[in-house]
Amino acid sequence: MTTDQADLDLAIAELAAGSERWAATTLAARGDLLTRVAASVAAEAEPWVLAAAHAKRLDPASPLIGEEWLTGPYGVLTSLTALKRTLRVLSTGRSPIANRWLGRAPGGRVTVSVLPYFRTSAQRLGRAPAARIHRPGLAATGRHSGTGPLPGRTGAACSRQRTQRPLWP
Repeated sequence: MTTDQADLDLAIAELAAGSERWAATTLAARGDLLTRVAASVAAEAEPWVLAAAHAKRLDPASPLIGEEWLTGPYGVLTSLTALKRTLRVLSTGRSPIANRWLGRAPGGRVTVSVLPYFRTSAQRLGRAPAARIHRPGLAATGRHSGTGPLPGRTGAACSRQRTQRPLWP
């Protein structure tokens, strides 16, 4: 076995151990971790943006700096907020997609709306809606290959055969 193979085996073993630790981590502990990560990102947001601007040779007073904020710290902080919200909902025993529309995609696949996550994101950023397309096997009844119900709206919402839901029903 070469050194590269040994290093790869060690990295895979460490990844597997980390996966086991993460699986055993409570939702509350995961939420605490996300809170600490968000605080760290927020503390470094301005240096992050300034470093990105410097790398692109942008004037720090340029309006183009807004893009650095949106694609950098704002995007990460928004994602962390969405993840924390998901953990809060899961901790109550509910599904984080309970109020999302299920739709259909080609090949009999089911979609779940994912963007915009927040109403304000759609209003501020004007982004088009997006959906997560699931692999084949998730039936329109909301059941996935007999493994149990898909959380969220099922039945009537699926049977509407929407390719896209309105931003805010």
